[in-house]
Amino acid sequence: TIGLHFDENSRGTISDSFIYAMSGDGVLTRDGANVTIERNWIFVNAGVGVSTVGRTANTTLVSNIISDNGGPGVFAGQTPCALLPPGFVEVPECYLRNLADYVGSANVILDTNIIQASGSTGVVLFPGTRGTFRNNRIWRNELSGVFVWGASMSSEGDQYDGNEEHAIELRAFPDPLKYPEIPSGLRVRAVGTINNNEIRGTVVLPQTGTLGGGVLAQGANVTVTNSRIYGNRGIGVSYVNTSTGRIENNRIFDNRGSGICLYLAGSVITSGNTLTGNADDRVGVGRETTP
Repeated sequence: TIGLHFDENSRGTISDSFIYAMSGDGVLTRDGANVTIERNWIFVNAGVGVSTVGRTANTTLVSNIISDNGGPGVFAGQTPCALLPPGFVEVPECYLRNLADYVGSANVILDTNIIQASGSTGVVLFPGTRGTFRNNRIWRNELSGVFVWGASMSSEGDQYDGNEEHAIELRAFPDPLKYPEIPSGLRVRAVGTINNNEIRGTVVLPQTGTLGGGVLAQGANVTVTNSRIYGNRGIGVSYVNTSTGRIENNRIFDNRGSGICLYLAGSVITSGNTLTGNADDRVGVGRETTP
């Protein structure tokens, strides 16, 4: 059972409502639907809190509390053929049979929401989708706060606190080093701009007992600026597997892995950062302190 369902270029606004205890998703928008979701409680649904599926769908979320849902708090993308195993970069075989089938174009705007205590990731952006984040609190989710897979995101003034695995993970679709045989024309790199964020308190992934970092870029083009990244169980900021971009004017401190890790990365500019109290304050190949 779905709480509310918008489909086929429909338009609508959901406001000042309680959407809870559905056996499926709380809100589902599909295929060109243009929906505004504002000032609602969306909680304890068995599926996704708010799911935006298919091509060209637009979903705007403002001042909602999205809490304790069984799946991700927010999902945007083509319907997946399989879930991605947490903590690994391998792509399930069904995606590799036709990568283009899983590249969508959904657009999600999140402004001043609380997304918390999801049984999965706080926000998932699948290949081809776009997310614009402003002044949200994304915390205590049971996987990463935000997972950006072959998608693009901008995050301004957001707070990430106490998530598992990573606060923000940006990953190419598929990983360029794991799957070198795939032509470049079928790859989609993740893209991210992260500015003026607070990223703290990430814990290890229980399934593996590892990770727990702040920002992880794998095959992505990412800019991280003017942010406070601290108290995470693992590495503060990691750029790996051909990732490129800038890490500038951040305070990165008291992380239990390296402050900034660059491993098999492309061109990355680091300047103006303050690194103190990390397991390793040198910029370079990362020191990971989880097993």
